[in-house]
Amino acid sequence: MVKKLNDPFNSKIRRTTAVFWLFTIVFQLIAPPCAYALTGGPSQPEVQSFEPIGTSDMVDPFSGDFNYNIPLMDIDGYPINIAYHSGITMDQEASWVGLGWNINPGVINRGMRGIPDDFNGDEVVKELSMKPNKTYGLNTGSGIEIFGLDKLKLGIAYSIGVRYNNYNGVGIEQGLNLSLIWRE
Repeated sequence: MVKKLNDPFNSKIRRTTAVFWLFTIVFQLIAPPCAYALTGGPSQPEVQSFEPIGTSDMVDPFSGDFNYNIPLMDIDGYPINIAYHSGITMDQEASWVGLGWNINPGVINRGMRGIPDDFNGDEVVKELSMKPNKTYGLNTGSGIEIFGLDKLKLGIAYSIGVRYNNYNGVGIEQGLNLSLIWRE
């Protein structure tokens, strides 16, 4: 069976495909997904090339790169070493002791969960700066009576609205109500 190019079904598929690709391209221009994958920027070279003090393998069995540790000193049971890693890549940055070399003296972390971990009963002052939560909207609706007697009435109503909130953005709301009224 041979399909004609001017077949109405074929043109409907083409039109749907064209609309899909147009929507995809416009979305890419407005909000590119690659922007969501960005990180906080380049990290420090010392973190990328950390070598623990107890490393005993001088050659990496997978890549054949040379690794070497030189112990420098021991401060109250905490060893400090200088480490060398071969296999320098083109995009690798030099640390503060040289390209391929790394001294990791350690780090001091301070934990904050509401109040500092060294809290001593001092007065804590918190300042919050939040813009007020405001919502603006427009809503309309219509209703009809479906069935009515002297004492019993049955009605249906439909409403639609649009709203803007400065935190959540634009939203659309709709409602369908069924009412039953009994009067004595």
